[in-house]
Amino acid sequence: MEFVDAMCEKYQLSSDEVDRILVNFLNYVMEFKVDDIRDFLTFRKSTYKARIKESCLKNRLRDGIDNKVKNPVKLLSRLLSDDYVYRKFMKSLRKTQPEIKPTVSANTRCRASNWTSDELQQLQTNIEKICQTHEINDWKRFVLDSSKQTMAFKKRINFYSQLTEELPGRSYQQISGRCHYEANKIPNQKWTLESTKELESLIDQHGHNWVLIGKKLNKSPISCQSKFCRIIVKPGFERNVGKWDRSECKRLRKAIRKIMNVPRKTMIYKSKKLKLIGI
Repeated sequence: MEFVDAMCEKYQLSSDEVDRILVNFLNYVMEFKVDDIRDFLTFRKSTYKARIKESCLKNRLRDGIDNKVKNPVKLLSRLLSDDYVYRKFMKSLRKTQPEIKPTVSANTRCRASNWTSDELQQLQTNIEKICQTHEINDWKRFVLDSSKQTMAFKKRINFYSQLTEELPGRSYQQISGRCHYEANKIPNQKWTLESTKELESLIDQHGHNWVLIGKKLNKSPISCQSKFCRIIVKPGFERNVGKWDRSECKRLRKAIRKIMNVPRKTMIYKSKKLKLIGI
């Protein structure tokens, strides 16, 4: 295979030595029960760094190799980034230990199931640990803050990557999405006439800074933004409710003909009931 040959040439290894590295990692996966192989290698320098060091993965991969590779974990990560090598490896893993059911495939690397109570508890534990380390007082405000300074700080400390610890099968995107969901769960979300007027006043003062406005109103930024979209309507675009009258239907047909450049009496489908109407 051209890819494997290129890796052999780059690291000055024979094909047998490359196969030996893969076999060594296969034994490692079975011994330490690595569920998400690609995720494990992707976050080898952050989330799983301590685990890799404690389990002596580098020395295990070098076992039986005459030409000692300086960074065998990096080589392994490159090898398994190739779909063909990955599929062959997973096939060998299933044959060796059939009861192991990896949570990933070559194209799908994360779980799509709902979060369990244990996962939520672990996520909260990870959040509290990071907040204590970096002296973050309010993690919900920190997660929802999208200012340049805060975003740069999140990137510098690998905030979401650290949260994946002890959460195998959960991707970076899933962790981020869940954090935002939990951060937005603020009580007393019902809008009153007074809170709506206060929202309008705060928008005039602070613009679309939803994080700041939400803090002042004790509501989530998403709730404030959604309310703004519902109440702030440009003149002439007020929302009507109820059934469409004939004049509205006539204006709609005229707009469709103008935009789509279609002749009169063209038949199109209306709604899922496949009713034909003429425009």
